[in-house]
Amino acid sequence: MMSLSTSITKIFDDCQIIAFKYLRDQKGEPRTILEIWQHINKEIKGINVSRVQILELLNYMTNTSALRKTEVIKDGNRCTLYSVNRSFNTVTC
Repeated sequence: MMSLSTSITKIFDDCQIIAFKYLRDQKGEPRTILEIWQHINKEIKGINVSRVQILELLNYMTNTSALRKTEVIKDGNRCTLYSVNRSFNTVTC
């Protein structure tokens, strides 16, 4: 039987892989946290991952240079867009 900490780690590893593959498949087109969050929750069945958890995950991936983060103003609101860093485009999961 998997311990709670092991299962949580597995979920976040899965989320990280799903987010990375989703962004890589966008061919450099950045996506919002809402789009990434919706995609992850659609892929992981039976578990609802919060947007805050996804934001923390995306910030971690940005800090490790796997993702690129761009701040833009969209419809008068600040919006953060995420895309795969060019040097990571050829990485396979």
